[in-house]
Amino acid sequence: MKLWEEIEWAQRRIQRAVLRTRTLYSDVISGLTGLIAHHHANILHIIHERAAKEIPIGFSKVILVLDTRSPEHIREIKKGFKEEGYSIETLS
Repeated sequence: MKLWEEIEWAQRRIQRAVLRTRTLYSDVISGLTGLIAHHHANILHIIHERAAKEIPIGFSKVILVLDTRSPEHIREIKKGFKEEGYSIETLS
């Protein structure tokens, strides 16, 4: 990688932000991943929990860590989740 490419890469990386969130979703995961793809975010980590007694049958609790472009991008993603009916809790 040339020096100017490394500098561009570093500048893009600095402008990114990370969203950590928790939500409950139906076991049909394609809707959730489709929503993330629609907003051009990258999944860094995903944790599913299905066995806890407070989680209804047919649902999973998921913790997502998403790589985003900026704080504004995070606001857009959170708005998109809410518009699709997901109740999300931001963890940090």
